[in-house]
Formats: sequence, C-alpha cells, structure tokens
Amino acid sequence: MFDEELRNIAFQMSKPFCYTCYIEAVHTEKHGDRCPKCFTDDLMRILPDDGPEWGTDWVVRSLLENRCHKLSWEDLEERFMDMLNDCYEKVKIGGYEWDHGEAFKRLDPVAFHQDLLAFIDAEADETIITFDNGSTYFDVADIEQFINEH
Repeated sequence: MFDEELRNIAFQMSKPFCYTCYIEAVHTEKHGDRCPKCFTDDLMRILPDDGPEWGTDWVVRSLLENRCHKLSWEDLEERFMDMLNDCYEKVKIGGYEWDHGEAFKRLDPVAFHQDLLAFIDAEADETIITFDNGSTYFDVADIEQFINEH
C-alpha cells in the first residue's frame, strides 16, 4: 500500500549522487542518470538535509518523518481507549464511574497491553501504517495527504 507512489516521490525529491566522485549526478534524456565525471550509473540518492545513501527506502522514511506526524505510543493507546469507550458503557465501582478503557488499563494492565497490540494489528493498513515493521506508525490519512500534495 502506497509503495509505488512513495518510491516515485522519493525519486522526485532526491537527487542522484556519485559516491566515487562525491558529486551530484545529472540526468540526460539519452543516458538517464549518470555521473558527469566518471559516467557511472551506479548512483546513490541524496536529499538536501541528508547525506547520500543507496536505495529509496531511507528517502521515504526521511520524507515521512519530516513531513508527517508520527504516532506515538500514547497516540495509539488513546485511539484504543477511545474505541473501548465508544463500544462499552462506563464501569461503576464503589459509587464511582470510570471510562471503560481507563478501568481496563488500571485493573488488568497485561490484558490491556495485549489487546492494545491486537488493536494495532487490526488497524494496520486500515487507519494506521508502518514502513519499518512496527517501530513507527503513521496515520493513513496523513500519508494519503502527503502523496496527494506531491
């Protein structure tokens, strides 16, 4: 999901770079991207604020991290608690009322954490997305907006 679009944006926003000559390469219609000094086409990619690196995955990560809101663990937990509170009534304990999510988190933190992870898995690629196997999450709507702007 979004791989091709993000790869195209990464190519548009980064420039080819020859590591051997340590200069930006140029694009010509006849030869494509080539180093103007040694004429190699074995090129890295470079962004204005980042050093050169092979491939485009790092370009995509850099662009998203700098232009889209990363969801923190607290953001994901808040979404989960909102879902719980929308699905279940308040919990009454000793004359006090608690939101279901807050009561669940306090009464059984282990089960809460397990269900939070299951919620994240269920939401993956629907409302949230990760490009690094779950280390960082983004809102799908933010990614769509980023793609549409470019």
